[in-house]
Parts: sequence; C-alpha cells; structure tokens
Amino acid sequence: MDEEDKFALIVLAVLFFYFAPSIVPETGYRSFNPVVNGFFLLHFYILEYSLVLVPALFFAGALASFVSKEELTKHLSGGREDFSAYLWSLWAGFLLSIYSYTLLPLFAGIRKRGAKLGPAMSFLYMASSVNVLSIVFAGVVLGWDIALFVALFAVLSAYLIGFFMSDLFNDERTRYRGLFQYLDDKKQRRGFRELDSLPAHETTGVVLLLFSLAAMIAVAAMGSDWMLKAGALLILAGVVLYQVWTGYSRNEMVYWANETYILFMSVIPVLLVAIFIAGMFSSAVRDNSLADYVKGNNVFSSLVAALLGVSIYFPTLIEVPLAKILLDLGMDRGAVIAFLLAAYVLSPSTMLFLRRIIGTEKTRAYLIMVVISCTLSGIIYGIVTGVIRLY
Repeated sequence: MDEEDKFALIVLAVLFFYFAPSIVPETGYRSFNPVVNGFFLLHFYILEYSLVLVPALFFAGALASFVSKEELTKHLSGGREDFSAYLWSLWAGFLLSIYSYTLLPLFAGIRKRGAKLGPAMSFLYMASSVNVLSIVFAGVVLGWDIALFVALFAVLSAYLIGFFMSDLFNDERTRYRGLFQYLDDKKQRRGFRELDSLPAHETTGVVLLLFSLAAMIAVAAMGSDWMLKAGALLILAGVVLYQVWTGYSRNEMVYWANETYILFMSVIPVLLVAIFIAGMFSSAVRDNSLADYVKGNNVFSSLVAALLGVSIYFPTLIEVPLAKILLDLGMDRGAVIAFLLAAYVLSPSTMLFLRRIIGTEKTRAYLIMVVISCTLSGIIYGIVTGVIRLY
C-alpha cells in the first residue's frame, strides 16, 4: 500500500470513529461490551482531544524542521562537564525530544564524539521524558497539574541523574566497534522529495512561529465556549499562515509539512490501536482493583507505579490513555506521575540497547536512579498537592 493510501485510510478511520455514534448509537456511551467500549473510547478521544493534537503535531514538526540537531549536539560533544554543559544537555534534550525514534542513536553519537557521561545521561533522560506531544496530550487528558509536574520533575531528575552518574563512574568512553553510528537528519522523506539543505533562519522568526503554534495549543486545550474557541483558533491560524507565507521559502514549507506528516504517520495509527485496546481493558476491569496497591501517597504505591512503567514498552503517547485508565481504576495521582515518568524514560528494549552503549554496570545504576527518582517524584507531588490543592 502506498504512503498516500495509508494516509487516506488513517484520515477516513478518524472520521469514521468521530461519527460512529451517528451510525451505531451504542458507541456513544460506555459499555460492558469490550468492543463497543473500545469504539466509544476512540470516539471520545477524537472528539475531545484531536483539536489539541493537530497544532501540537505542527509544533513538533516545526521543531524538527527549523531547530538544528547538529548545532545542539555539537555543544554536547566537546567533552565539557561544567554547569553550562548540563544546561545545554537539558535544552538539547527538550528540543530534540521530537526525535523519539532516534534518541538512543543520538545518545550513542554524542558519546562517540566526546560527550562526558553526566551531560550525556542528562540529555537522554530529558529527551525521553519531555516530549512536546506527550506533555500536551497528558495535560488535556490527565490534567495540566500532572503534565506540568511531570515536566518539572523531568528537568530536576535529568540534572541530578546526570550528576550522580558522573560522580559514580570514571568516565571512560565506550569503545565503539562500528555498531552505533551517528545518525544525521537525512532520513527517508515519505512521499516528499529529499531536501538536503535549507536556508538559515533568524532566531526571532522561529521563536515567533513556535509561540503562535503554542498559543493555538493553549486555546485548543481551553474548556471555553466552542464558538469563542473556534474564532480564536481561526485568528491564530491566520497569524501562522501569514508568518509562514512571508518568512519561509517553499522548500522550507514542504520540509515542515513533511516532518509533520512523518510524525502523524508514526504516532496516530499506533495511538488509535492503543486507545481501542485501553477501552476494551477498561470494560473488562471496571472496579477499583488497583486501589489496594497504588492508593494513597506513599512509597509503595509510587514504587509499584514506577516499576510498572519501566517494565513495558510504550510508543509515543500510548502511556497517556493507559495512565487515564489506571487513574480511573483507583491509581493515586502521585503514582500516575511516577508511572508516566518511568514509562517515558525506560523500557526493556531501551535498557538492552543502552547496555550495549554504556555497559551493564552503568545501565543498572541508571535503572535504579530512574526508579528512585520516579518514586520520589510521585511522593513529592502528593505532598505538594496536599498543601496547595491543584485539583
């Protein structure tokens, strides 16, 4: 099947699930039937959250198009380990989080080119945990208190884990044997022609474009009257179109559209399947069966949630609907924080790949630090929200 046919099929599937209750009324309500409940959850997510994901995809595509990956990683490859190197690792990790499918090769690349262990581990943690799409999706589905705390704890944990990893181990860089090569940005352009180079932009223009797209995300996530929201989104969309039309070349617009298209094709199909499975799961388990293990703000509940997060592989965005189901089944919100951070950062496949790059001992230490930091994050969230009551 051609890429264009796959794209059309996905769009038709989204439209079908959006209008499903008009065709099959039972899919407009929760049901004890797993299949019907899966269709209901798909309809609900598309109805409630698709308006937020559209500008978020374009925002992530703009980051991938107009932020130089090579320029950012260059600052991590000089062998420095001062405070500025950690700041660069956090900043680069945030901006390059949209390359979720190449994070480990990127990490291997900056290590191969001379990055110290501490800043490199901070970069890996940050890039894994603060994905723009995941944070926005978590905000609209689980609540912005959870999303913002996840982002804040990710920044703190990334710095501290990098610092402690550097302090624990003498930084002898891994001896590479040609297994991991630094990946440049010349990946296959699905359905679009290859663009090897793009004209340089002024930083101000890129920042203004990202600000306009971020404003669209914020407006789309608001719970205001839909007429007011639609009017604001149309105005902001006009601003974005004006910025693109007057400040970017045709090749750059194609490049941006292509990056957004790649993100769409890699994320949305898996997300639809995962939401359907989550709906079936929630229909089969509708009581508070998890409450005995993850209720309350305590070490045990956050630890169980963190271990659950690192034990399963989650493609981008999949952890959010699962976290919502776990929340509905009785998981404490602090435990949800621990689960999300752990699910973002580690998985069995990540640990196996990481072991080949930095060795068994360092991987084991990183795993322990991740579990501890995620557990503490859940506990701290519970303590703080118990005082200031964010929800």
